[in-house]
Parts: sequence; structure tokens; C-alpha cells
Amino acid sequence: MGTLRVREMAAIVGLLFGWLVLLLLHTWATLAIYFANYHHPFARTLLPIVYVLVLISLAVFIRRHIFRLLAVFVVFILVTLWWMCIQPTGRGDYLPPVAVQAYPEFHGNIVTIHNLHNFEAI
Repeated sequence: MGTLRVREMAAIVGLLFGWLVLLLLHTWATLAIYFANYHHPFARTLLPIVYVLVLISLAVFIRRHIFRLLAVFVVFILVTLWWMCIQPTGRGDYLPPVAVQAYPEFHGNIVTIHNLHNFEAI
């Protein structure tokens, strides 16, 4: 009887830990969606709200705990894959000394890197 109680408590602690980890991951994902380079401010506000609503609906409508955790984790993986596929534009509001990107020039086995900025920490 005591072993069953310990297993139930371990399962509850495991689920709470899983949800805490997913909460932190989805906080990052929501901020990643918010800070993505959208040109329209309405999209910047609406898309994170839609994302959170999808997460809440998954958590409410899926009955089994393990399937809930799995579904919510899959949504996080999808956002992470999307985030990794974003190509940098290279068009930012930079200061003139650092506005030009570095580029390599190959001559046989010698590589020359142009516009490389070597900053020293103060």
C-alpha cells in the first residue's frame, strides 16, 4: 500500500515537472513569435495570442495527460523548427562602421576575410 502511494506521488511530481519545463519552453516560443521580424504590428500581437490559445485548447481538449504533454511538446518543436528556418535579412539599422557584412575571398588554400571587425572588450 505504501509503494502505491509513492508511485502516485512520483507520477504527480513528474507531471508537474513536465508542465513546468513546457511552460518555460512555451514562454520562449511565445516571445520568439512576438519578436520575429514581422512588418505589421497587428501580426506581431495577434500571432502570439493565437499560439497561446492553441496551447490552451490542446491542454483542455486532450484528455490523457501523456498525450497532452506530447501534443504541447510537438507544437513547441514546430515553433522551434520555424525559428531555425528564418533567414537573416542583413538589413538593420546599424552604425556605419559595422553596417557592412564580412565576406571571404579564397585564393587556393589562403582565405582573406574582408570587413572583419575585431573589437576589444573594455
